[in-house]
Amino acid sequence: MLKDIPINSRIFIDSNIFIYHFLNVSESCTNFTKRDRGLHIQIVLAETLHRLMIAELIEKYDIKPNKAVQYLKEKPEVVPTLEKCETCC
Repeated sequence: MLKDIPINSRIFIDSNIFIYHFLNVSESCTNFTKRDRGLHIQIVLAETLHRLMIAELIEKYDIKPNKAVQYLKEKPEVVPTLEKCETCC
């Protein structure tokens, strides 16, 4: 589906496209991000970085997804240990 969007189209790109790309979930999303030259709204990129941080937290510290945000609130010192969002963007 993403490959069917003309290259010069004006579209809104939601954070899921970036999430799926950076987490290697979707080859289609990866291919799309390589060809896209659209405008990326700041809030979408912030959400993308936050969700990548949460995904790494869940993986690295074996946290249940529904407890991840609370874990960060209680232990903000783990934030500097999360590296994926720094290397991807």
